[in-house]
Amino acid sequence: MSSLHIGSLFHIAHVVDDLDAAERFYDRVFAPEYMFRGNHSTIEGRDASILIFSDYVCEPMAPIDTDGNVGRFHGRFGQRLHSIALYSNHVVEIWRRLTDTGMRVTDGKGPLTEPPERTAIYTHPRDTFGILEFMEARVPGTGGQASADDALGECYDPRLRGAYSPDFWRDEHPLRVQRSHLTVLVRDVGAARALYVDLLEGRPLFEDERTERGTHSLFVALGTDPVVVELARPLADDSDEARELEKNGEMIYSATFRVEDLDAAVAHLKSCDLEPSRLADGSALLGPSQALGAVYAFSDRDVPGDPRA
Repeated sequence: MSSLHIGSLFHIAHVVDDLDAAERFYDRVFAPEYMFRGNHSTIEGRDASILIFSDYVCEPMAPIDTDGNVGRFHGRFGQRLHSIALYSNHVVEIWRRLTDTGMRVTDGKGPLTEPPERTAIYTHPRDTFGILEFMEARVPGTGGQASADDALGECYDPRLRGAYSPDFWRDEHPLRVQRSHLTVLVRDVGAARALYVDLLEGRPLFEDERTERGTHSLFVALGTDPVVVELARPLADDSDEARELEKNGEMIYSATFRVEDLDAAVAHLKSCDLEPSRLADGSALLGPSQALGAVYAFSDRDVPGDPRA
């Protein structure tokens, strides 16, 4: 079986009510660098920007109508994290492997029953614990030519041009973010392992059958520039995670930022007129009411086995 050549995180999509308000939130809290701003896509029915800080890339996007992909998602779920997008220079092989196992794949407009011609594919959320996107990198030599959206011109990702460093957010920004990991809520950790480890070639790092937050969690490093994903099954019916899983189903739930000094990070969040809460494991949390529907946690602990630590 050939390798899928999954590389790094492309972005995490964040559906919001208002793109300008989302940019103001991210600017205030994280001071990101922008890859592009205010891109209009009639195919996806949204206006969006892509921003980066530390190793986290986010695409806040606001619907422009109620009938497009983003508009339908927004109508059902409101503001919240939407999907995980990853770079790969073997998108056709990923399509083949997914469809060979009966999973549904689209090009953003309709089902893909033949190998894709575009450089981006999307999975059906019910087949892959939320939407996954796989995208060829937009620069020659690292996965393909720029063809997904000609309006954006040549490669806009500074990482692919060798023009990006996360040092500012590690050394100078008040949060002192070192790295991040994602949490996906699932009902069956074994089934999630089959997708992330067996099919997508992720490397299991650590499994805890009862975390301090009351989940059974498997941590997986996905890709050569690893994206660390926690596959978490809530164990108690009265937890925020359990209520979220019951209400919205299996999908990306949160991102956690590893910070150097948690008290200093909390002080910065409060200086941004936010009210982080403290969790049982000692981490701090911006819940949906604080982060435009997203869930962002801040921790001074490493993920056990994290190859980036």
